[in-house]
Amino acid sequence: MMLRNMERNLSRLRYTSGLALVLAVTLPLAGANAVQLNAVYNDGGADNDWNTAANWDINQVPDNNITDTFIAIINGGFNVDLDIEANVDGLTIGAGDNLDIQNNQDLLIDNGGTVQNDGAIDFESIGNLTRMEFNAGGNINGAGQFNFTNNANNAVRTGAGTTITQGVGHTFEGAFTLLNNNGSFVNNGTINSTLSG
Repeated sequence: MMLRNMERNLSRLRYTSGLALVLAVTLPLAGANAVQLNAVYNDGGADNDWNTAANWDINQVPDNNITDTFIAIINGGFNVDLDIEANVDGLTIGAGDNLDIQNNQDLLIDNGGTVQNDGAIDFESIGNLTRMEFNAGGNINGAGQFNFTNNANNAVRTGAGTTITQGVGHTFEGAFTLLNNNGSFVNNGTINSTLSG
């Protein structure tokens, strides 16, 4: 009788372990099959907000999820307010375009992505953490500029063991925190760091 109970328990353990293994193997793979989409800002909504689906040509807010990843493209003389925490695989800002990362919002660049900035990206912290984070390193290219308000809670970060590279011709201007003791930064552009008051 005791042997039979042990066999039954062993059988249940094998089933449970097998189910856990199947879940552990298949759940992470769902994101691996995600479709990468270009989302082009077209100002079709009633505001300038990132989080308005009608402002994007695909009528979907670019924010990586289990089924889709995004390259967000702002090109056409637009001023866009990042009013949510968003994750994208890449970002393109055209000359004459502007992205305002509002106070207490984050833009996360996934999968070693690139920010191609020929316009301006403004970090608008008034005391809360306001950041762009490259979760696996990445590149910042173009002839544009990151403008930081006079607050050290504006941040550009990456994960430990990863690198952000700023390309020739790109500029950081203002008060900000760089890396926060994680990762590394290669600067081939210009940094004008200022903090007054």
